[in-house]
Amino acid sequence: MVAILLLLLTFAFSGCINMEVAATSPNTKVSETITQPAVPGSSEVVSSLPSPLLKPSLSLIPSLTPMPTPSPTPAPLPLKVTSKTLNDDTTFVTTHIEYPAVSGMADNAFETSLNKSMNANMESRAQGLYDSAQSAYNEATAGGVEFAKFTLDGKMFVYRNDGVVLSMSVRLMEYTGGAHPNPDSLFSNVLNSSPGKKLAIADLFTDSSGVALVKKKINTIIAKTPADYFVSAVSIDSKSWFYLTATKLVIVFPHGSIGPESMGEPEFELPISAFAGKLISALS
Repeated sequence: MVAILLLLLTFAFSGCINMEVAATSPNTKVSETITQPAVPGSSEVVSSLPSPLLKPSLSLIPSLTPMPTPSPTPAPLPLKVTSKTLNDDTTFVTTHIEYPAVSGMADNAFETSLNKSMNANMESRAQGLYDSAQSAYNEATAGGVEFAKFTLDGKMFVYRNDGVVLSMSVRLMEYTGGAHPNPDSLFSNVLNSSPGKKLAIADLFTDSSGVALVKKKINTIIAKTPADYFVSAVSIDSKSWFYLTATKLVIVFPHGSIGPESMGEPEFELPISAFAGKLISALS
């Protein structure tokens, strides 16, 4: 009897030791081992059952996946500007005008309107010269006077096309008799936005101080050689001619408007950097 009691105490003591060792194991996956003593004299196998109470919850571990780095915003692509031509050649007039057609703008309706306006303007100029030339030719022929053929030549220029601002012109040279042909120009400055917008010079600045500064700078230039001009001060308004490059704002005055005709169309180049803090964001 004493032997049986000693045997039972031995098994019980061995089970406690197994439980303590398993519970303090340094492995990452922690589990509790429960050892059931076999009945003396039996062939029962001792089983070890893991306890779910001691398993760590992996769902509580925060994700260490790095946040994706945002891609930089790509620079706008330049607009597509193609050349259209208007030609006419008769006994009394020769016309060759090259002018722009724009595609790829953000505002399709504005793009259509811009192209129609440019096309109509060039056709109107050509038709006007044709009518004048025909009338002059008929009059000269009737009077037996030699007639000098009228001509109209136009060339397209694109000064800035960065996908945001488009600045372009058609520079015309018209001959209607006399010693020399006369220049004329059509400037077009637009903002490729939705809606699209035609830019007058005041639209380049955040407030009226920008236009005032333009006038001041031009008047300062004129004051250096006042004898070259008809005026001592210029006026700038919504109809003033200008074009933009990547670094310059260029103000253009019509032929004979502020100086002798021999000056052609006077241009005043002003660095855009001179207007820092006054420009709209598209030009900053």
